[in-house]
Amino acid sequence: MFENSSDWIKVFSTTLNGTFNSPILEIQPLHIFTSSIIGIQVTSASAKDTWIKAGYLSQVIEAPLGAGLAEGERVFIPLYVPKIIKFLLFPAPYKVSFQAPKYFRECTVSLWEFTGGSNTSDEDLAQIKADVTAIKELVGG
Repeated sequence: MFENSSDWIKVFSTTLNGTFNSPILEIQPLHIFTSSIIGIQVTSASAKDTWIKAGYLSQVIEAPLGAGLAEGERVFIPLYVPKIIKFLLFPAPYKVSFQAPKYFRECTVSLWEFTGGSNTSDEDLAQIKADVTAIKELVGG
């Protein structure tokens, strides 16, 4: 399902830099995601061999709860390992934010949006309802 490269669109890629006195700040790309499935990979040329944590990716949504966006789901992101995430709790549209550890001096963050197949909870639910209706018709219910 995920192996077709034409089903993925790179929506963001940037290199972040920080220092001891001015660590890498949390970033929030401008892209608004419409798919519940996204991909992320974080690399660092300056990371030590023992580092496994790249940071945390948060789903953020519009909510009338005060200043700024409200955090939905938060996911641990490993360093160097491409990760596919399906956000389940809050539907699209949404944005994301990424926070690297304070000790990072440099990292490159790349984000992709999955555009192939049925990928939203609403679409999944609609398909399940259609399947149930078809089964009822088959058994005379």
